[in-house]
Amino acid sequence: MDPLEHMPGTSVGQDPVPGTDADEDRAATAKRRVSFGAVAAWAAHLGALLPLTLLVWDVLTGGLSYDPVRDLTQRTGRAAFILLVLTIAVRPVVRLTGVGSLRGLARILGLYAFGYALLHLLVFVGLDFGFRWDLIVGGVLEKRFAVIGLASFLVLLAMAATSTKGWMQRLGALWKRIHRLVYAAGTLAMLHYLLAVKTITGTQLAWLVVVVLLFVARIPEVEERLGALRRLGERTGSGDAERPPPDPDPEFFG
Repeated sequence: MDPLEHMPGTSVGQDPVPGTDADEDRAATAKRRVSFGAVAAWAAHLGALLPLTLLVWDVLTGGLSYDPVRDLTQRTGRAAFILLVLTIAVRPVVRLTGVGSLRGLARILGLYAFGYALLHLLVFVGLDFGFRWDLIVGGVLEKRFAVIGLASFLVLLAMAATSTKGWMQRLGALWKRIHRLVYAAGTLAMLHYLLAVKTITGTQLAWLVVVVLLFVARIPEVEERLGALRRLGERTGSGDAERPPPDPDPEFFG
């Protein structure tokens, strides 16, 4: 049965008459979706910039510890890791909620994750080693966590460098495969994080659980269950949830 059959001001086989309640409802729904997506994007920008703002403030006001290089290294690395995890979380959230306008957050959060990872690397090679490449190579090769961290950064670099629409068109199907490497970047970043600390605490274990759950959520069968939960909620609720396309955009800079 055609759903338009029961809409005021419409009949089967005809387009809705401009100015009807149906048109107004559609326009209001579209406006809400655009507004929600814009608010979410602004919130992502502000949240991603907060660690950098606090870090700059502490540098200018002398708020760092007795080992400022260690502080800078840890805080930039932590920000990069958290933003990368949030990037990976976008797809499951879209699947579960059906709010397709949230999908754009993956690109925003992913680029900020790369930015903090770049700062993290610059602190390491610049402040720790003074850009002495002979010392840098030796320092990296001697530490497993440094090698793993560098590998994670190179994956992020590849995705950041191909994040534009131009590269999406040039690479075609390869673009999607490249950007699915976000899961490799997340795995390497998690290993880098765990190996860099001398003692594994509850915080590290909690992040490990979160990352594992996000990877599990990417399994096709699990994704289908998330979609089923969303559809069940739509049937029992208002049914106004925004449905994403059956084949979502690539997870990272999509």
